[in-house]
Amino acid sequence: MYFEIIKDLQLKNNVTRIWLDKTIILKCNKKFNDTFDLFISKNVITLIFQVYGSKKISGCAKRPVIDIANKKIQKFFENSSKFKLRYISANSNKRKSNSDLIELVRSH
Repeated sequence: MYFEIIKDLQLKNNVTRIWLDKTIILKCNKKFNDTFDLFISKNVITLIFQVYGSKKISGCAKRPVIDIANKKIQKFFENSSKFKLRYISANSNKRKSNSDLIELVRSH
């Protein structure tokens, strides 16, 4: 499966944050406590879902959430108000891999 959506960036205490709620998480076939690793490159932030990821989907079973806010995220999205989210499943025709991933790209 593959899909793209445009989302507004959120602020918490004047710091840019990525907020992915239940609707998006369920659409990605993910759930509370699923784990992922986060990578920030020059042009994309990538969340790679894997069994022993260093981060996990928080919230609770009924309301899972991915909430990421730090200085690196702030710098990456400097001068942006939106981002494009691309979900690419491991068995998508867009990519063959053992892991599902979410890519976040700046959008103005």
